[in-house]
Amino acid sequence: MKKNFNYSKLVVIIVVINIILAVLALLKDMFMASYFGTTVNADAFTLSFFITDMLGNNLIANAIAVSCVPLFTKIYADNDEYKLYDNLIKVNISYFILTLISFLMLLIFRDQIISKLASGFTNETINISIQLLIILLPIILIYPIVTSGISYLQVKGKFIISSLAAILYNFIFLLGIVYCAFFKIPVSKGLFIVAYSVVAAVLAMVILLYWKIIKEKKPSRRKDKKHLMKRGEIYKLFIPYCAILLLSQFVLYYERYLASFFQGGSVAALNYAYRLSQFPIWVFVSAIATVLFPRMAKHNSEGDLKSLAEVFKNALLWVFILTMPVTFILYILRNPIISILFLRGAFDSSSLKITSEILAGYSLAIIGLSISALCMKLYLAREEIKTPLLIFIISSIINIIIDFFLVSRIGIKGVGYGAAISSIINATLMLLLIKIEIKDSFHKITIKLLKCVVSNLILIVICVFGLQIWNLNIIRMNLISQLAYIGAVALLSISAYVISLRCLKVI
Repeated sequence: MKKNFNYSKLVVIIVVINIILAVLALLKDMFMASYFGTTVNADAFTLSFFITDMLGNNLIANAIAVSCVPLFTKIYADNDEYKLYDNLIKVNISYFILTLISFLMLLIFRDQIISKLASGFTNETINISIQLLIILLPIILIYPIVTSGISYLQVKGKFIISSLAAILYNFIFLLGIVYCAFFKIPVSKGLFIVAYSVVAAVLAMVILLYWKIIKEKKPSRRKDKKHLMKRGEIYKLFIPYCAILLLSQFVLYYERYLASFFQGGSVAALNYAYRLSQFPIWVFVSAIATVLFPRMAKHNSEGDLKSLAEVFKNALLWVFILTMPVTFILYILRNPIISILFLRGAFDSSSLKITSEILAGYSLAIIGLSISALCMKLYLAREEIKTPLLIFIISSIINIIIDFFLVSRIGIKGVGYGAAISSIINATLMLLLIKIEIKDSFHKITIKLLKCVVSNLILIVICVFGLQIWNLNIIRMNLISQLAYIGAVALLSISAYVISLRCLKVI
C-alpha cells in the first residue's frame, strides 16, 4: 500500500509541475500570438521551428527516451550503477553521431528542403525560414543528450529534476519573446532573437540535467567490458519507434503543408490550435506515463505480467476520467478560450476564426491521442513494437486521406477533424489488440468508461448554457471579467462532473 501511495503522490507532484509547465507554455503561446500574430513571419518561424523540433525532439529524442528507459530499467534493477552510467555515455556518443549526420544533411540541403516543404509560401517567407533554420539547427544535436539524461534520472526515480528541465526551457523561450514584445523590436528582427532564445533554452536543459548527474558520486568503471550493452541492443526499440514517430511527424507536416495553401498565417493558426489541444495531454497523460513507464518496464523485466496489467488498467481509467471533460470544455468553449488567450496585438478576429475552426477538430482528438499514448507505453514496456507500428501505418494513411478529402470540401478546419477521426481509429485498434492483457477485468473497465461518458452530460449542458450567455453579454466585458466568467463556467462544470463520477461510483 505504501508503494502505491508513493507512486500516486509522485504522479500528483508531476501533475503540479506539468501545470506550471503548461502555464509557461501557454504564456509563451499568448505572447507569440500577440507578437507574431498569424502573419507570414509567424509562418516562417513556425515552419523552421517545426522542422528542427520535429527531427531533434519529437523524432530522435523521443525515440531515444522509449528505447533507453526499458534498457536502463533492466540495468538498474540489477543494482549495477557502473553499467547504467557507462551505458548513458555510450548512448550519448552513439546518438550524437546519428544526429550529426542529420544536422549536416539539413545544413547542406536547407534551401531545397525549405522550398519543397513550403511550396505554398512566398519567396520572402521561404528566405526567412531558411535563415531561421540555420540558427535553430544546433538543437537537433542537443535534444538527444537532454532526453538520455532525463531517461537516466527517471529510471533512478528522480522524476522531479527531470520534469523541471522542461520548465526551464519554456521559461527561457518565453523570456526571448517577452523581451522582443516589451522593447517593441520589429518582428523582422525579433524572429531571430526568439530563435536564439530557443537554442539557449535547450542548452540550459543540458546544464541542469548533467549538473545533477555529475553532482552524484561517479561510479568507478569496471575493468571488464561485461557492463557494456550488446552491439545493436540500443537500436532494438529505437528504430521501429522512430518509424512510428516519423509517421506521426509526417502527418503533422502534411497538415501544415495543406494549411500553407490557405490565407497567410494559416500555418501559425494551426500551430496555436494544435498546441492548445495538447495541453491536457502534456499535463495529465504525460505525468501518468512519465511515472508509470519505468514501473511497467520493471514489472515486465521481472515477468510480473499481472502487476503490469493492473498498472495499465488503472492508468487507462484515470486518463479517460481526466481527458474527457477537458475535451468537451475545449470544444464547446473554444471561441471564448481563444479570445481570452490570444485576441490582442497582431492576433485579430480573422486569426480567431481560423484558429477556432481548426481547434474544433483537434479538441476531439484529445481522448484518442491520450489513450494511444498510454497504450504505446505498455507496448514499449513489453518491448513489443511491431503491432503499434502496423497500427500507426494504417491510421496515418487514413489520416492523410481524410485530411485531403475534408480540406477540399470544408476548408482548413478539415485538418482538425481528420486528426480526430484518425486518433479514434488508432486508439480503438490499440485497445482491441491489447485487450488480452486485461481480459479478466476488461468488462469492469468498460462499464466505468461508459459511466464517465454519462457523467459528462451535465458538464456539456453547463458549458453550452455558459457559451450562450457569453455570446449575449460577456464578450463585451473587459479581459478580467471574461477570464473570471469562463473560469467560473469551467469550475462549475468540472464540479458537476466530479459529483456525477462519485454518484455513479466511478471514483
